[in-house]
Amino acid sequence: MKTAAIIAEYNPFHAGHAYLTARCRAYGATHVAAIMNGHFMQRGEPSLLSKWARAKSALSCGVDLVVELPLSFGSACAERFALGGVALADAMGCADMLAFGCECDDIALLIEASEAVADPQVMTRIKSLAAEGKSFPRAREEAIRKFYSGEIAELLDKPNNILAIEYLKALRQLGSDIAPLPVMRKGSAHDGKIPKDGILSAGAIRGFGSPEQARGFMPDAAYEIYKNECDSGAITDRGKIETAVLSKLRTMTAEDFRELPDVSEGLEHRIYSAMRQATGLGELYDAVKTKRYTHSRIRRIIMHAFLGVTRELLPASPSYMRVLGHNEKGRELLSLLKKNAKLPLCAKASELKGNPDFELECRASDLYSLLLKKTEVCGREMTQQIIII
Repeated sequence: MKTAAIIAEYNPFHAGHAYLTARCRAYGATHVAAIMNGHFMQRGEPSLLSKWARAKSALSCGVDLVVELPLSFGSACAERFALGGVALADAMGCADMLAFGCECDDIALLIEASEAVADPQVMTRIKSLAAEGKSFPRAREEAIRKFYSGEIAELLDKPNNILAIEYLKALRQLGSDIAPLPVMRKGSAHDGKIPKDGILSAGAIRGFGSPEQARGFMPDAAYEIYKNECDSGAITDRGKIETAVLSKLRTMTAEDFRELPDVSEGLEHRIYSAMRQATGLGELYDAVKTKRYTHSRIRRIIMHAFLGVTRELLPASPSYMRVLGHNEKGRELLSLLKKNAKLPLCAKASELKGNPDFELECRASDLYSLLLKKTEVCGREMTQQIIII
């Protein structure tokens, strides 16, 4: 057995995801395990489809096992998202390689970049530039250009390169012996609207007015699951998201905003003031955004406010490994995990009762159920059976 781990969102699962899975097989992987975040995404928004539908799509299209990346990591910045995902991959005790798509597959260059972003002199320079009012991405680029080559700095202009670099940094930080496997991305750019090589970005697919428009850009099995979820009203409704999130924000004080992750330097007052005037999320994001605070950071802060994710609720690392689904080959992986996993392995939600990280997950899922076109009742975390293909 040779196992490849992939950290993914699958929002939704499309041809590019199938390509990455196929590349894992081409590099000798007999089994593929996906570490997938739950109902809220790294970019600060709810997933289009439920995590169970997304897990089913992955398992129907080449992935063998899906485990969940907990909310406090799955909805976080790139550094924390990567750290949580790599920690789970390492905790499996049987992952041989970590595969990830990126705009540059030069592993030596990516490793150098991962060392650069962790360089103390670079980090000190970033803080200095941030204090001058520059955004974190801009400050990081300028700091790296000061001490490293422009080629290294240019890697950080691409979103998938950023995650690749964070994965490498996390592997080194954790002392993991998992081998990194960078795979050159094919198809349209991140959030690109124009298909290339038959591959279209997940962002463009989410923007379609009907599921039929996605046919041809998704594997057949994933498309059928997507269409069925759309037909049954089990996809998120933008109008409901706006109302639900703004309703929560209007009950909060500036002091409440201060307790959220990534809020500092008085940002809570800016958010509070903007919230009192905004009638839509786009309007709110634009009002809060400055040169120093990017849209993605603001979106994550607002989503954490809606979900009640405060700094004190953030664990240093995942406390359990929860299985969302598997196929027959995934059952073989589970046998290995039961022997080798470094974290408690859970297939039943009842096994996680009382765990604060799982309680946060349950609360988030109950809120997610309000955001669907067809509203669902609370408690699905406790009633949903593991997905078996």
